[in-house]
Amino acid sequence: MRKDKIVRPKRAPRAIVSVPFERADFEAIENAAEKQGIPISAFIRIAALRRAYPLPFTYPQTQTAGTAGITLENLTVWYAA
Repeated sequence: MRKDKIVRPKRAPRAIVSVPFERADFEAIENAAEKQGIPISAFIRIAALRRAYPLPFTYPQTQTAGTAGITLENLTVWYAA
């Protein structure tokens, strides 16, 4: 009898947040994210991290195989494109 073991990749704990926006505010966010070439969720995440960690900020510098890295000094946020 064969006993295969399912091995799942380890994931860092995370929280999923839902935030309501007025339509005009959301459209402004959507336009800004599009201009910068990043998903809306990543744009919102970056904005929140900039408020939480008021450090020097650099915009997406690394893009490989559908991922991008956003660096806030010693903090890097990765998202799948």
